Amino acid sequence: MSTANWVILPYVENFEDTRQAVRDVLDQQIPNLRLLLIDNGSHNAAKSWELSQHDPRVLYWRFTPGLLSLSTVWNTALQAVWRTGDHHALVVNNDV
Repeated sequence: MSTANWVILPYVENFEDTRQAVRDVLDQQIPNLRLLLIDNGSHNAAKSWELSQHDPRVLYWRFTPGLLSLSTVWNTALQAVWRTGDHHALVVNNDV
């Protein structure tokens, strides 16, 4: 059974805010932190991929084309977390 503390962060474009949100999440002092960073159809794949390459706690997903709704992204990500055996996750926006 996994014991990760998941944060789910979906985004489309808006790379500067997303980069800051990634930094803010990873700066938290949370044990066993895992960040599921989800690109839901951005046009710049290289820039999206670069956001995930600086920390082994980041798991990067990319949907091309993007899923039809943000709720579909959330539900897909939450189902993946539950399949790891974990029972909680924090879903955050990239632009707060």
